[in-house]
Amino acid sequence: MRDRVMGRFSNRLNEVAGNSRFTQLELESIFSPEEEETILEVKEALASAADDNEATIKIQAMGEKAIKVLTKLGKKALLG
Repeated sequence: MRDRVMGRFSNRLNEVAGNSRFTQLELESIFSPEEEETILEVKEALASAADDNEATIKIQAMGEKAIKVLTKLGKKALLG
């Protein structure tokens, strides 16, 4: 069961990594499998927003989980 879940997680991270500056391995080291859905929701919210204000509103509406995901990404991007 775990291998199947991790396989889906890896496939989803490949999708996210394909459009970002992070590799799949970097994303796997940052995020847990439980955060998988939030990562994809954040990506969709950012991609579908017309501007920064709309993106901010969408992320805020998603709540604490989205903020935590973006914080982890920000730390990795800015601090390495």
